[in-house]
Amino acid sequence: MEEIIATHLANSSHDRIDASARHATKHHILHTLMCAAAGSKAPGIAPLLELACESGGEGKSSVVVHGAKLPAMHAAMVNSSMAHAQDFDLNDDRTFYKSSVTAVPTGFAVAEELGGVHGTELLTAICAGIDFGIRIGLGVLPKPAHARSQMIGGFASVATAGRLLKLDGEQMLDALGIVYCQVAAGGSSNDSPALTKRLAPGLSARAGVFSARLAQKGFKSARGVLSGKRGYFQLNHGREGDLEAITSELAQRWEVVNVGPKGYPCCRVLHAPIDATLAAVKEHDIRAEEVERVLVRGSASNIFISTGGKAPVSFHKYRHPIGVVDAQFSVHWGVAAAIARKSVFIDCFTEDALTDPVINQLTDRIELIADPSLDPVDDLLAPAVVEITTKSRGVFKSRADFAKGNPKNPVTWDETVAVLHRSAPFMAYPIPARKLETLVSLVADLEHIGDVSALIANLIRDR
Repeated sequence: MEEIIATHLANSSHDRIDASARHATKHHILHTLMCAAAGSKAPGIAPLLELACESGGEGKSSVVVHGAKLPAMHAAMVNSSMAHAQDFDLNDDRTFYKSSVTAVPTGFAVAEELGGVHGTELLTAICAGIDFGIRIGLGVLPKPAHARSQMIGGFASVATAGRLLKLDGEQMLDALGIVYCQVAAGGSSNDSPALTKRLAPGLSARAGVFSARLAQKGFKSARGVLSGKRGYFQLNHGREGDLEAITSELAQRWEVVNVGPKGYPCCRVLHAPIDATLAAVKEHDIRAEEVERVLVRGSASNIFISTGGKAPVSFHKYRHPIGVVDAQFSVHWGVAAAIARKSVFIDCFTEDALTDPVINQLTDRIELIADPSLDPVDDLLAPAVVEITTKSRGVFKSRADFAKGNPKNPVTWDETVAVLHRSAPFMAYPIPARKLETLVSLVADLEHIGDVSALIANLIRDR
């Protein structure tokens, strides 16, 4: 099986990617670049960038917004970590795997290091990498793949880097084996004050670039990295994966079209409750001060995701998070922010936001209820029902079946462009609106760019 995959990755070509997959890949690229820029001053990024500059040495690949030039593997690491820092990066509702957060930063870092890479080459490499990562996620049994996304991200990264470096089938096999030696699932914590969750995809991106480069130099590795007793699935999940999901219709069906940008910068399971809350609040002009109680009904696997699907004795850390990461995983916090601010954006998940008295008062009025009738069917992401009881106007109820960002309720290109501009105040340095507009135009016209370095230059601060 691995030989089939390696040959496919090495031989991926732009003319075999259909129009819908090309457009979806561009959307993934634009959204991921936005995420990286928006995460450029998030907690934990400054020391990571400082260490990368100290130990990485001078290079040709850019750290977005900051403008530092590093070797490709270090630039990919920092950019990928930034892209995950706000928890705004794309998410596959079928597996909870992060599909683009390693492939896109890897693609740009390697392309800049090589120089003169045409837009069609970058698009092909990134599409192939994203597709490969998603397929591994679909192969995980049982789902979700989320807990192992750091490992899967390494495979997506090495596929992207290997395609840009023009590795042949044998070299791609070696690269897959090398990256398998480096990535691991442990050490990524969702609990504040730990910031290792946002570091995990960065380490995978770095491993992918390193592995492709080492394979290019002739370093040999073991085979059978996915299937078999020592392969990824059996070693990490205790059973063989769905190998057919990985190899079926390679270069004919591109999974990138089945994954879209997220609507809010927080854990994906918060999104349906947030959608339902915002719908009720906006339709009925519900004000925070009139809310008496809020019931959130959903699948236990979703609303209790941070506690392994079981309601904890106390929800205190989620009602009143001590750090941003806790808030990003708190259904209480997401719903309360939606009521208090009638919009859920990056400013709801900052250290300053954690002290907002209105949101903190509302979280104490929110109750989560596991409802088996709302258990997911096809996707892992389940519907949610929100009931808001007011002090004098009665009860308002709203349901969200497909959270914003699901292919059945997609985030549009224009909405992503608007989010890019809205993210500007959260960037480490100001990026003029004119540069952001140019960036959007270049991504949309990626097939006609002779050197993609010109694109990324528009996401670097003015000196």
